[in-house]
Amino acid sequence: MYDVVIIGYGLVGNMAALLLGHYGIRTAVIEKKALGDLPIAKAGRVDGEVVRMFKQLKLWDKLESVMHPLEGTQVIDKKGNTLLEFKESALKDIAPVYGFYQPDVQRILQDCVQKRYSRYVDLYTSCELETIEQLEDGVEVFVHHHTAYKKIATKYLLVCNGQNSTIPEASGLIYKIYDSLKYTLNVDTFARDAVQVPTFAQTIYDADPPVTRITNNEEHQRWEFRLTKDEVDNASGTEQVLELLQKTSAVELDIKSAFVHPFQAKILKQWHSDRVIIAGDAAHIMPPYLGMGLSAGIKDVYNVVWKLQLLLDGIAKPALLNFYKGERELNVRYLIQLNLGIKRLFNSSWLRWLRRVVKIIPKGLLKRTLDTSSLIKYGVVGKLHKSRGRLFPLLMLRQTTGKILPLDQATDKRFVVLGLNQNPVDAIAVKHIEYLAKIRAQFVKVIPSKEPFQTEPRYTQLMQDHTGELQAWMEAQKIQFVILRPDYVLYDAAKDSHQLNKTLSWMQKKLPLEI
Repeated sequence: MYDVVIIGYGLVGNMAALLLGHYGIRTAVIEKKALGDLPIAKAGRVDGEVVRMFKQLKLWDKLESVMHPLEGTQVIDKKGNTLLEFKESALKDIAPVYGFYQPDVQRILQDCVQKRYSRYVDLYTSCELETIEQLEDGVEVFVHHHTAYKKIATKYLLVCNGQNSTIPEASGLIYKIYDSLKYTLNVDTFARDAVQVPTFAQTIYDADPPVTRITNNEEHQRWEFRLTKDEVDNASGTEQVLELLQKTSAVELDIKSAFVHPFQAKILKQWHSDRVIIAGDAAHIMPPYLGMGLSAGIKDVYNVVWKLQLLLDGIAKPALLNFYKGERELNVRYLIQLNLGIKRLFNSSWLRWLRRVVKIIPKGLLKRTLDTSSLIKYGVVGKLHKSRGRLFPLLMLRQTTGKILPLDQATDKRFVVLGLNQNPVDAIAVKHIEYLAKIRAQFVKVIPSKEPFQTEPRYTQLMQDHTGELQAWMEAQKIQFVILRPDYVLYDAAKDSHQLNKTLSWMQKKLPLEI
């Protein structure tokens, strides 16, 4: 029996396999296509939070060369005049958004699964899912593999096979619909001559039809044309695609791929049914105007995998999965509404009016910064500090060996209790120490940047604040301790040992243990 079976091996399923492999969780992946047929150019962007995950998994050295940093989205006209500009929130040293050609990225991720985690992850490709059956202690998955039927048993099923998945409906789950079915024609091209490389995805609102252009490098461009239902049938034919491109681009382009992508703004009312967990486009679909759908799906699996690890190790109670939807839903709903608002903007006469008066409007009124970062308000999160529920700043620490690493890599995807110039173990009550030991929490004492290493404190790793940024941040927040979740979300922070023990008492109520 497997610990987890993943249905679907697109980018979301691929990231799930990497994360589960990282934890050493016995995993099977079921994918209906052959491995060589998987890399299609469906997605074209991810945000900085996902890139931070790539860095945590030590993938960025390979991915950086195929990903182009972007600041956000501009609304322009056919003459190139900027009408509106939407910048997106950014992490330190990471761009807000990265454009890419999906086959390039997916081949790297697939290669990583096979080279690093083949002892944990089995791939069943060219494998058609027939049905699933939930049992009290697991799930039985029935598939047609090559010429034979096969039963694969698992403790948990993670569904990542996209918006056409039949599993949510078969599991009795219902969607809330925000918008009717719409379409985009996604075209990836290579220019015969070098093109300008802007730092924004640019939506040309007065093109016919409106189109978003993402220039990834001097050769590769991604085009996302808005289509009506009547335009769909013949839209992906080579002649029709070339005609659309010639209307929009003065540069000679060769078509790399083209396909029609249907989408509908909707979200599941419940994201798991007992041991069947839904993630990515199978759980929610958003309009593509900001290109955030893939990022949302990857954050789903990132959120749920550390919970599965605690469940599979017999540490946490099954009720832990009930927090998954609540932790992710706020961000997903916000992105859906934001995309719908931008869609209404593109479809309105307001942009035509704006084009006429843009020269006399102060530029500051035409630029907006969108905070699309994740925020957890419900679930495994404390209630003391104002920054709780957000990703902890990306900071550099020096280990006693002299090695300098980001916090994400200096610790090991477990709960972390960190004290600034103080051993957190000395500040925590015995009953809470016992609890933290059961969830395999890591204790870290961070000393100031110029202070020399001394004897390592008991039960605690000693690290140095390499740049001084951690000390500056914690002093500005007037805190002495932080508690980080395995996904590096700030569970809570405390100014002293009293507050630290108070939030740990709350944590034991929110995250009860099986052991």
